[in-house]
Amino acid sequence: MLAPLNPSSDDRPDEVIAELCDALVTPENTLLVKTVIGRYEAWLKTHPRVIATETAAIARSQVQSYFRRHQPKVGKHGQMSMYFPDDWVPIGSGHRAKMRDVTDAQLVLWEAEIDKAHGSTVSAYEGKKAYIKDRRDKFGTYATLDALERGEFSYSDLDISYDDPDDADDDD
Repeated sequence: MLAPLNPSSDDRPDEVIAELCDALVTPENTLLVKTVIGRYEAWLKTHPRVIATETAAIARSQVQSYFRRHQPKVGKHGQMSMYFPDDWVPIGSGHRAKMRDVTDAQLVLWEAEIDKAHGSTVSAYEGKKAYIKDRRDKFGTYATLDALERGEFSYSDLDISYDDPDDADDDD
């Protein structure tokens, strides 16, 4: 195993992760996320102050992960149905209902959440497909996407901070 990298950023998780990514990306422009996670974990162990300031994000991440693992899925636990009594279903506005006790009214709310999620997924998928098609149609002799964006689509560098908690993705 390689020695842990020591990013220079002081206690700013996104900057540390960005530095790790830049250091770990291969000459072929590939990056194994599992490696970044391992190196970031090693870095975190030597920076307990970051963990102390990130407790809300850690809690949010772990709770969201719990609910992803405890959502209904066909075939889960060897069942032929989606039903598993201890799973939780989303019913809107960040609320969940335990599957064993879901009422008919909550089934309606769950269905609305599924429809909303499907619409968002389809929209995101279609947007990405359109973007890729448009770029592939114009790639021509450009060597990289950056060169294409700057040459054909007037891309310019912006000052964007990824540490804004209002930009964090929520599950519901």
